[in-house]
Amino acid sequence: MSKTALGKFRQAVLQIPLWLYLIVSVYPLFWMVSYSLKNNDEIFVTNPFGLPMHFRYENYINAWTQFNVPRYFLNSLVVSMISTLFILLLALMFAFAVARMRWRFRSAVRTYMIIGMFMPLQVIMIPLVPFWFAIFTLRIRMELLFFPISQLDYLSRQWFS
Repeated sequence: MSKTALGKFRQAVLQIPLWLYLIVSVYPLFWMVSYSLKNNDEIFVTNPFGLPMHFRYENYINAWTQFNVPRYFLNSLVVSMISTLFILLLALMFAFAVARMRWRFRSAVRTYMIIGMFMPLQVIMIPLVPFWFAIFTLRIRMELLFFPISQLDYLSRQWFS
């Protein structure tokens, strides 16, 4: 085998996992767009896996008008901009502290952050679900415990105002 043929073969072997990853990543997007252009009959009965028989763009018009999508879009935009600014501020402060300042655990903290960047989001989120569930149920219990007090406060304002 010649040198160029071996190089092309190596390149093709290295690209196979990348192409597989691309397909696995893009297919859910394709599936979502395909389903959004179908009606319920096509989704559940006649054509669940194929392309839409007729592209139903009115689904987007109905969603836009009936479910107040512009308001949801604006809310998402505001929340994402604020959180992005907050994350940038914290990242800049951390980067300055690690790059310019000399302190005791600097390399350990830097290594810890790098390891955290390689951690998939799902691995981080799974332990947080039971934690927030416990916090939420504790909050409900606390509200039930203090319900009579809050009701008395509300009633006193109504009676004496």
